[in-house]
Amino acid sequence: QNSWYRQPCNFTSKKGEFKDYSFGVEKFEEGSSEVTAGEGRLDGEGKTQLSCATSGNKIKGVSYKYDVSTMVTDVSNQRISSWSSVMVHPAAYYVGISKPLGISGFPKSGQKLTFDYLLVNPDEKRLEREDVVTYLGKNKSMNVTLFKEEWNIVQQQGIGGHVYSRYERNLAEKDKQKVSIGVKGEIFVTPKEAGYYILRVTAKDFAGRETICERGFFVTGSERVFWNQSDVASLRLTADKDMYNPGETANVLLESTLPSGHYLITVEREGIFTQEVRYFDKSMQVLEIPIARNYVPVVYVSVSSYSVRNKAVENEYGKTDLDKPKGFYGATTLFVNPRVKAFTVKVDSTKPIYRPGEEAEITLTATKNG
Repeated sequence: QNSWYRQPCNFTSKKGEFKDYSFGVEKFEEGSSEVTAGEGRLDGEGKTQLSCATSGNKIKGVSYKYDVSTMVTDVSNQRISSWSSVMVHPAAYYVGISKPLGISGFPKSGQKLTFDYLLVNPDEKRLEREDVVTYLGKNKSMNVTLFKEEWNIVQQQGIGGHVYSRYERNLAEKDKQKVSIGVKGEIFVTPKEAGYYILRVTAKDFAGRETICERGFFVTGSERVFWNQSDVASLRLTADKDMYNPGETANVLLESTLPSGHYLITVEREGIFTQEVRYFDKSMQVLEIPIARNYVPVVYVSVSSYSVRNKAVENEYGKTDLDKPKGFYGATTLFVNPRVKAFTVKVDSTKPIYRPGEEAEITLTATKNG
């Protein structure tokens, strides 16, 4: 017995030269699903061949992982099972997109952004100029589209008067261009408003097969932005880096569903290091958090706020009070490089070899920064 399953996945690379590049798409709307199932018999050597068609992939331009699970039953009704998987590539190469170049923290609305791109084959080898004809064929251009992620809140009243809120996602096209394609190059876009953007590149290989790459990034500004929140009363915090060194400043993006308000900002770990109350008149704000030496190896940034009534209280019996004040809270983790507290230990002995029963004299020398 055998069963085949498939699910979309992104191409990844362990090579350091590609660590700043994004491959594949931001989100998958499709999960794992069964493709086919069947039964068969082993030959005289205990072998058989399993196959599955890969032409029915729903999402064009992305890779798919195909999993096969098998179960073999012998004449004594004993069973043994195994599984394996294989990645099916969408085209002969992938496009990788870098982070916005020359940006410290988060880019601002109206700022011209530059992204590097490169082409990589499924074997994680970067394409060179002599590979153009082999991999691209006669294709000389690729499509570049800039989308802005927009969320619309929908409120529904359930049993017992409870109000449930959810957000519906929409990708609004803000820019579209066709650019010449090479084994590497640059892409230029200018987001006009604050929000979360997705830069999508679509290209084709020599056989006309599509490959898609997306890069998501935040843009700050003074405009009101509606965010997707699993909890309407939550605040989302996003750090601009995975790790900081003492003396650096962390830029933490605050995404709030409040149009304005007072916020309590704390930096803490087993106690509060700093605290302050600030007023923000927009739903997006970048918090600058100086990283102190005593923050090693980790600290937590917490933000609290509250909503206020927008109209007079309505005391109508049985009517849910949607405008009543609520508390808002969010937190994120900032990792701090612990190497600033590391030191080197050198071990020396008076003799290279000792005999049993001899007394060894060992000298330990600890040094820091050489």
